[in-house]
Amino acid sequence: MNNTDIKSVKTAIKRLKPFADSKPTLPILNYVKVQASNGKLSLTIGNIGYGTAFTTVTIPATGEYSLCVKFADLMKVIDKCKSDIHFSTKGLHELNVESGSLTFRLNGRDTDDFPERPDNRDSVNASTAISYGDISTELEFVYASTDDSTPRNFTSGVLFDYTRPERLRLVGTDGRRLHSTFTKSRCHSVAPDFNQWLVPVQFIKAFNRLQVPTDETVNLEFDTNGYLYWSIPTEGLSGTVSLLDTPYPDYDKVIPDDCTSRFRLHVPETIEALNALSVVATQQDGRDMIVVNANGTLNLSARSDAMGEASGMVPCVHLDGSDTMFALNVHYFTETLKLADKREVVMSNSGSLEPVRFDYGGTDRVAVVMPVRLPE
Repeated sequence: MNNTDIKSVKTAIKRLKPFADSKPTLPILNYVKVQASNGKLSLTIGNIGYGTAFTTVTIPATGEYSLCVKFADLMKVIDKCKSDIHFSTKGLHELNVESGSLTFRLNGRDTDDFPERPDNRDSVNASTAISYGDISTELEFVYASTDDSTPRNFTSGVLFDYTRPERLRLVGTDGRRLHSTFTKSRCHSVAPDFNQWLVPVQFIKAFNRLQVPTDETVNLEFDTNGYLYWSIPTEGLSGTVSLLDTPYPDYDKVIPDDCTSRFRLHVPETIEALNALSVVATQQDGRDMIVVNANGTLNLSARSDAMGEASGMVPCVHLDGSDTMFALNVHYFTETLKLADKREVVMSNSGSLEPVRFDYGGTDRVAVVMPVRLPE
């Protein structure tokens, strides 16, 4: 018999849900592996939607048993429970769930059918200890520029780069824009020949939905066999995810570091103008384009053969260099500024066909947006 705090169980289920495979090709991955022993209850789910991935939540409990039940069924049952839960088993393949006056009996399967979670810590080559708040904040900035519609491609991953001594750099790109930042972490690269790993963005998004306290420590370990092992020990959370093995482009060559013209933007006013002009810029024949003419002010214009023209002017600070003109996708431009969180943004450019760089004041964050060819 297992008597488990209802809040702990509901929190565990809530944390597992983002990692679940919504349409698994292996039927057993519809199930959650439930194991109780040594005063702990562990719930493990698998996901091959973004590669081999397993996530485990461990909470205090009593009892000794092991079986698999459908994760969707367990979620529905736990959602209806209002008081502490008593788990028990009948035979090998039935899980009894009792809460107050409620009793549920769930059909299950043997845990031998559930895949083994990879775990080979002997081959770990890089590790990081970082607060959940720091890593999740920087990951949110980076994965905004990725594209998870192209699985197993470099655009569907976030690059964890340990090339810089004692620093972890995060990079994401969809081929049309790129985001780069550094984390505030303690890093140690064991093998110099292995210093870059590409993590599936679907895992990143699930990880960022964990809702754990921001000051909790996250441990990340990368191995030469292509796996990331992660854990938040104080929350009983851990997991394994296979890494993408596609080559990552030399992203440093995409980030211009010698732009000839720089402008400090007034973020709220610029976003407001872009939102207004997008009515014209997002017409079917308008290529979602905003023409930017930067001098003493930021002059914005959009044109659509079907609808007409629109223009706006917002203040900016011309820091140095000459005037410049280029065109950007209006959505990318707007999203790039929204990531500033009302902080200072410096926009840099060297010509109409050159990448446009955005630096976020007081941070290591850099965004690059590729220009659209100006209309004739």
